[in-house]
Amino acid sequence: MKKGRPGYLDTQKKKEILKTVIMFGLVIAIMATGYLTTHTKKNLLTVVAVLGCLPAGKSLVGVITRWPYRSMGQKEAEEICRAAGSIPTVYDLVVTSYEKIMPVDCIAVSDHVMIGYTRSKKTEPAYAQRHIAQILSQNGYQKMTVKIYTDYESFLLRLRELDALGHDSSKEREQKLLGIILNISL
Repeated sequence: MKKGRPGYLDTQKKKEILKTVIMFGLVIAIMATGYLTTHTKKNLLTVVAVLGCLPAGKSLVGVITRWPYRSMGQKEAEEICRAAGSIPTVYDLVVTSYEKIMPVDCIAVSDHVMIGYTRSKKTEPAYAQRHIAQILSQNGYQKMTVKIYTDYESFLLRLRELDALGHDSSKEREQKLLGIILNISL
């Protein structure tokens, strides 16, 4: 599943778990094969198994990192999609900064306005807004207004307002803006 689509976090988590189990299973199989054929741990397959722990461990870090976060419900995603109309949106984000990890369920961009919704109590909206605005500014988008909502109904209302206003749709610009957001997200 493509990053930014509804259900991405849950799908990615399942893939990472399966990949990690397979990788550690291979490490164990290689180690066991070496031991059963030579009757000692001092063999080349032990070295291969130990080296195999590096990518398996990296995969495990991916599982641990994504574990606390889950995708928003399909019902909410469909409701947001209807409210957004032609406004491009991305879903299931975990925006990262040096200091914090901030789950954001949805972000939409319309012209010079970027709005998002988070149901997580971990996300401080003011900090997330500043961080996203700073990242956008560093990428050449200085005049962006960023607002993160914690109230679902307020977010939907603002999304409908933006859609009703219409916007100068620059699909390429909007996709670049959303691409920046996807790049700073798990």
